[in-house]
Amino acid sequence: MASQLKSVVQFTSVAVGATVQVAHGLNVQGLGVTPDQLLPSLDLFGVMITADATNVTLINASGAILTLSVLCEHWHTLERAFGSSSVISLSPAPFVVGGGSSSLAVASIVYGGGQDGVAVFDGVNTFSFASLVGSTYTLNRDIFIADGSSCALGVTINAAGFKGFCNGTFTNNGTIHNDGKAAVGGTAGAASALGTLGVGTAGGNGRAANTGLAGSNQSNTLGDASAAGGAGGAGGVNAGGAGGTYTPNATNGGGNFLTPILTGFLFSQTSGGNQAQSTIIGGGAGGGGGGSNNAGVTGGGGGGGGGVLVWHCAYLINNGTIRCAGGAAANAAGAGGDGGGGGGGGGGIILSLAAARSGSGTMTCPGGAHGNGFGAGANGADGSIGHVNAFRFP
Repeated sequence: MASQLKSVVQFTSVAVGATVQVAHGLNVQGLGVTPDQLLPSLDLFGVMITADATNVTLINASGAILTLSVLCEHWHTLERAFGSSSVISLSPAPFVVGGGSSSLAVASIVYGGGQDGVAVFDGVNTFSFASLVGSTYTLNRDIFIADGSSCALGVTINAAGFKGFCNGTFTNNGTIHNDGKAAVGGTAGAASALGTLGVGTAGGNGRAANTGLAGSNQSNTLGDASAAGGAGGAGGVNAGGAGGTYTPNATNGGGNFLTPILTGFLFSQTSGGNQAQSTIIGGGAGGGGGGSNNAGVTGGGGGGGGGVLVWHCAYLINNGTIRCAGGAAANAAGAGGDGGGGGGGGGGIILSLAAARSGSGTMTCPGGAHGNGFGAGANGADGSIGHVNAFRFP
């Protein structure tokens, strides 16, 4: 049987929300092969196109009835000269410049090579790159998972400051987060987990018979982030601590620049020369601690700022929650006086690239909730909302 290395597959009047499969016919001496490149005739947001050794699958989440054709190509041996000529399917595939939001040609550059395999986070499976306690996975390094990975309903992935890359479709029905740390009593929430990304800074402690401590400031945020911590409440004559502030990095212009979004790093120049320098993007700032007018009452601690979450998938189906919240502040507590509640931590930053997204879930970076005052003490303030940077690429 003669080999077939190229074909054009036609999809006609695909209903909104429908999934349709059409055989592509590609083969090498009669053996079905997976296309190396898929080029759709229309470049539409919400259209997901994948393929295996038999079929091309189209998911229409674009919001309109869809008719398009898809060019499918399996590369000839000459195009595989850098490897073994007997290799039928290369992973990762070589980089080929091509149009179309559904092409996986750039997967190995932007979305990783999938070397950690298909990861089904279901609360039962275990992985070397994450610990599992109850239904919560906590990453211990950056992960590079493969097409078909997922997070189940009721399951949580705590990114803990590490990046997630998926070179195909990732379906989230659970929760993925890098939230800030909550305060406990008068003790502030600590800085968020340190992995390969920046952190949300610590809150300020609440104090007895004294002013609350200020939340820690954040100096390395994107230019469009707004992640200040909330101020702590006053306890009588003793004020609450100020919420931590943030300083946007104007050099990078916020979320419109691909490199900071992809890497989690800001790039600029040193003030006295031409050497480039890089800094890790930081998350939210810490909330201030509550003040108190009596030794028997302790102001609430401020929440820690939300961290930075990088989650890049070629195709993201999000029916759950992707979140980078500021840490909650604590209430003032004690007897015989007045204490102010702590301020909530500032929301963090989400950086997410995908060729297409669908689903009914949310991406959000809420500020941490304030703590309540005790006696006549004032409540703290909520943390500011952070920023979601969700871009389509390519």
